[in-house]
Amino acid sequence: LEPAPRQGAAAAGRGGTGSASVGGRRGEVRPKAISNTLCAFGQLPHRPDDATLSSLGDGAARNLDGFRAQEVSNTLLGVSNLEHDPGAAFWDAAMRTTMENLRSFEGQETSNLLWACARLGRPAPQEVVDALLEQSAAQNLGGMASVLNLSQCLWACAKMDRPPGGVRARGGARDSQVRVAH
Repeated sequence: LEPAPRQGAAAAGRGGTGSASVGGRRGEVRPKAISNTLCAFGQLPHRPDDATLSSLGDGAARNLDGFRAQEVSNTLLGVSNLEHDPGAAFWDAAMRTTMENLRSFEGQETSNLLWACARLGRPAPQEVVDALLEQSAAQNLGGMASVLNLSQCLWACAKMDRPPGGVRARGGARDSQVRVAH
């Protein structure tokens, strides 16, 4: 018996070889593949070598501008679980991409991103923290906020020494303001 041919998008004629690509360019790895790989490595009982982690971090840093909210937060979560700091260029790119994709961050992405920054001792800039918390508050005016996400965000803020200032969420007729005493 011979295995059946693969029927993925690449095998069905959009690339032909099955190689990973971004924007139709052969040889490049998709953002989701990088974030999933780093998250999976973070769950393993052993840590990959530094050369492997550095290669993944460098690849992510070059392509973070193409990452969506979940991919950014999962990438940061992965490197934090591995206790691997990919360096300043990576973190700068991650924070820039976070601000560019701010409106697509939901509670879990926000808490994972802030937690990852806190865990590795790489505090997110105050403007990123405030923008993420304001976005989260705006999304959760109806009481749909996960208690876990909220507590994780506040723990991360405390750990990063980035206490949330006044976060104001506008919800039409109902405005909500949260003030945290410093």
